[in-house]
Amino acid sequence: MDNLTCLLGKNIELELSGKIQHIGILTDFGKDILVIYNGEKFLYIPLTHIHHFQLYQTMDNSLDIEVPEKSGLEMPADRISYRNTLYNAKGIFSEIYVAGNHSFHGYVRNVLSDYFVFYSPIHRMVFISLYHLKWLIPYPDNRIPYSLHTDRFPADESAITFARTFKEQIKKMEGRMVMLDLGETANKAGLLSKVDDTIIELVMPYEQKLYWNTQHIKTISMA
Repeated sequence: MDNLTCLLGKNIELELSGKIQHIGILTDFGKDILVIYNGEKFLYIPLTHIHHFQLYQTMDNSLDIEVPEKSGLEMPADRISYRNTLYNAKGIFSEIYVAGNHSFHGYVRNVLSDYFVFYSPIHRMVFISLYHLKWLIPYPDNRIPYSLHTDRFPADESAITFARTFKEQIKKMEGRMVMLDLGETANKAGLLSKVDDTIIELVMPYEQKLYWNTQHIKTISMA
């Protein structure tokens, strides 16, 4: 990754999975993550979803962006990584994007082996596979999602326990009404009847059964 040092402080353009494009100044990087500033926000983008990036080609290669001295998350330069980003984001109001046409707003509640727990005042507790997060954006200081008062966000609930892996967490939810990927389609919400290895059985309203591969489930939450 040392070859990226020459790009620090320069404008780059990236293309992510889904042909999503971002342009901004490369402010930091780690072995599995890039950080860019787009003039308004710092985006922490896992490398796994970046298809390619290059210098942003303009006449003077300038976006006229002034980078704030303080970034969204404070981490030593030699410690920045995807997992450390999530650890440092715990309890900090953030915007995250997984898929579809909307983002989650809330905060990282916990980080486990291959997934993390995100609390949103709209979706409540959401379990998100580490392999599907596209980017994380820390909120500026003193900003709260939806202008809510902080008492609308639950305090740290140490009594809550989470499974070690995403698959085990899904297994714990057997017998509950759930939404997969926030119920983005009608066949992704129903009764989680059974989990068998990597296949889950979801029962629809008229008792039709659908079978989903857990490896392709981005998020799961209680309905």
